[in-house]
Formats: sequence, C-alpha cells, structure tokens
Amino acid sequence: MLTGMDPRAANITSTVALFPAQLVTGFTGRADAETPPGLTMRTLILISLVGGAIGALILLATPPSVFARLVPWLVLFATALFAWGSFFRRSVDDVEGRLPPWGMGTIQFFIAVYGGYFGGGIGFMMMAALTMTGIAVRNAGAAKNILAGMANASAVLIFVFSRDVHWAPALITAAGASFAKTRSTAVAMIALESTGSSSRLRPQSPIMASVSKGPNPSPPCSVGTVMASTPNSARPRHTSESHPADERLID
Repeated sequence: MLTGMDPRAANITSTVALFPAQLVTGFTGRADAETPPGLTMRTLILISLVGGAIGALILLATPPSVFARLVPWLVLFATALFAWGSFFRRSVDDVEGRLPPWGMGTIQFFIAVYGGYFGGGIGFMMMAALTMTGIAVRNAGAAKNILAGMANASAVLIFVFSRDVHWAPALITAAGASFAKTRSTAVAMIALESTGSSSRLRPQSPIMASVSKGPNPSPPCSVGTVMASTPNSARPRHTSESHPADERLID
C-alpha cells in the first residue's frame, strides 16, 4: 500500500507473491502430512481448491472502497487469531471431543473461502481444526501447509487475470519469500537432526532396533549385575601401588 496500491490490489498482489513460497513449504514437508480419519488428502485438497476460488471471486466482486473499510476489521480478526493460536489454543486429547470428518470438511471449506478472500490467520485456523481431529501438531502443521497452498492456488489462478496484480513488486517479493522459506526449512531440518526429535531424520541404530523390536527384549542391566557376573580374576585391581596418584588424592 505504501507504493500506491489500493488495499484490494495490495491483498491480491500479496497473495500472488507469497504463493511460490507456500508451494516450497508444502512440498518440503509433504512426507509428514497426515489427514483426519475418514478424510483423504485428495478430498481436503479439493475442498480447499473450491473454497479458495469462491473466496477469490468474492474479493474481485468487492469494490475497492468497501474492501478498504473492511481491512481494519480483517486485520483485527487475523491478529486475534494469531494471539489465540500462540497463547490459548490447546490440542484435543479426548476421543469423544474430537472433530468428526464432516465437521472438519465443513470448517476447511469456510477457512479456504476466507483464505481466498483475505487469508490472514488461516494457518492458525487450520491448525486448530486439524489438531481437534486428533492429529499430532507436527503432522497437522505439514498438512496445513499443503492445504493453505491449495486454497491460494485456485485464488492465484483467478488473480493472474486481474489487472489488480502489480507484477514487479509481486515477483520481487516472491523471490525473497521463496528463498527465505527454503533456508528456514533447511535450518529446521538440521535442528531436528541435531536434537533427534524426528525418527524419520534420525533412524535407530541396528542394536537399538533389535532391542526394541525383539520378541523377548532383555531387561536393563545394571553395573552391579555386570560386576557380579564377572570372574574375580577378570576384574581390574586398583591398589595404591599401581595408582599412587589415587593414594595422594585420598590423603
């Protein structure tokens, strides 16, 4: 908007500019994505594509002056979502309180419509809906990246034919956002490898795998058990004659 765009044109240009970075993020984490029971990823992608297209059409039908009056309220709503997702959102552990498949599909449709129209905070909304179905946070985050990208994909296909897209700022922003997403994803993968928080990135050693998967795993062995099973002749003898430094430390 500081370059002279009206709010609607700025929103459309931003959606087009950030779309390549969303593709990078969704493609990189696709292996970790999981869907709720009763819903396939293909179904959720189809719902997201339809909802994003409807949201884009509603935005193009909204006069720029009307959208300009809506922007403060949309930003306030997105800010509230950011705050709620950061400080108040909790995952659902109770099976009875989980979201059913039809509920997840309905919510995803309206989130996609909102994403095609404005998009601020859709990540938190998708995360909340997916975790309410019982999916782990990490897998829900990977699925969220794919679905958010698909919702914007249909919107971008419509926006590219609009004269509201300012291509020079969009291409510059797209290059910077894609590079940042690529680097941040690489850093996150390195961090997961170093901390060992991902079993896919850090597989078990053959010894640990055989212990954990064996039919009759041996119980943990203590030092006392090892010493008791070791013959006296094989045990190391530590005397003051062989280790004078130990005697000095005792004195």
